[in-house]
Amino acid sequence: MARKTLSITLDKGRDKGKRFLITEMSAAQIDSWSLRLLNGVYGSGKGAELSQIGSAAAMAQILFGVAGKPKDGKGEAEKEQASKAVETMFMDMLIKADPYVSSQLQAELMTQVKIMPSAADPTITRALDDDDIEELSSISKLRTEAIKINIDFFTDAAE
Repeated sequence: MARKTLSITLDKGRDKGKRFLITEMSAAQIDSWSLRLLNGVYGSGKGAELSQIGSAAAMAQILFGVAGKPKDGKGEAEKEQASKAVETMFMDMLIKADPYVSSQLQAELMTQVKIMPSAADPTITRALDDDDIEELSSISKLRTEAIKINIDFFTDAAE
């Protein structure tokens, strides 16, 4: 099975109309990335805060709220809610991680993002250059989408 991809067209600011392709990390890569994130949080001394921000509740929601839901669409709202909880947890962990580790992990996430420079040929992609993205909000959106595509395994595994 091929890795998941997501095409995004930005719709605001100086990056309006720019298109990007985000590709899911390999299982080994996301496993390593996640473990380094956890180590970065606990190494920063902020590991205890994870339970305070609700990470345990987010995991419980995934494991117990989504598991066993019928595939007829009735469980989609619960799955979306669980996905959002996990996304929030990962973003909080990136913020709370040791700054050096967090910086490395965020840079690694952005290597999953390619720009689609040709409107005429969407199959053409290339690695990002510093000048490709002009708005901070665009970086944040792309980073969030990169996290989402890579953490779907949490909610997928619960089905």
